[in-house]
Amino acid sequence: MKTLFRKLYCYFFSILRQFYLREGKKQKLNTFTKMVKRKSNEIGLKNSNFAVPSGSTVLSFQSTTSCRDMMKIMKVAYENEFLRELWKNKDYSISISGDNERVEEITTTVQDKEFEKYYKILGGKTGTLALVGNKLLICNLAIVAEIDNQPVIAVAMNIDSPDNRFSVMKQILDYAKGEVTELNIDNSTAYIVCGVGENGENNVICEKNADKKYHSASLAKIITTLTALDYVDNIKTKILIKKEDLYHGSGAIFRENDIITFEDAIYAMLLCSSNQAAQAVARTVTEIIKNKKPTVKNGRADSLANAN
Repeated sequence: MKTLFRKLYCYFFSILRQFYLREGKKQKLNTFTKMVKRKSNEIGLKNSNFAVPSGSTVLSFQSTTSCRDMMKIMKVAYENEFLRELWKNKDYSISISGDNERVEEITTTVQDKEFEKYYKILGGKTGTLALVGNKLLICNLAIVAEIDNQPVIAVAMNIDSPDNRFSVMKQILDYAKGEVTELNIDNSTAYIVCGVGENGENNVICEKNADKKYHSASLAKIITTLTALDYVDNIKTKILIKKEDLYHGSGAIFRENDIITFEDAIYAMLLCSSNQAAQAVARTVTEIIKNKKPTVKNGRADSLANAN
């Protein structure tokens, strides 16, 4: 009973903290959220709702997805040349101008020495969300890895601990590779593995609860990135970090009035999982969309078509 009370207390306190920090609330990002919804429909997602660009929210109904939907998102992301090149970096230097010129060194969260003895990671994203006192709420992992020199997409959700993230993934890929004949995973309640380059739904190697909805956590940053890339033609576009972008949590490396490129913001989102960069990107794209005059693209008038 005492443990249950502590969990309820932590959850309630986290919600209050979230409203205080206005995470995902009153940030005037309705336009960007609509564009994320449009992108979700374009990709063919069936069980997802991404209402917070960073995924940093304990309100589960605000940011949900399934393993199958994340597999589709990862497939689209891996088909993007810019993101494939980005994911080759484990470390990256961000040059920041503005009031406090400096260089910030960042490191990807998608790496594990033991796992990489067996499988090459071609790209991916972690998603971790904790309550007050670092009590784990959700833990996810979506990667593109190599099996027999061929890329495969693997997604595991609702993993019981960040420490088990890559051990769970290795078990799944061992099965996909045919090195084990049975797959009994207790540390994760949902997963999927499929090949790349073919219809993902028809090329599934193994799955469990692949259509069940879970909190996306920072996996949401991938579709935030894909959506933003539709509206920013020049990745050298400058982004001004504003006070409203300064979220707590992962990747808190920026200060008010920092100036970075859109390219560096994407690196910060997908490597060190910066909530601040995700917020700044969504806000900047919202401003671009709202300031864009109607244009014609693909034979149709569209005020949202060619923002740059």
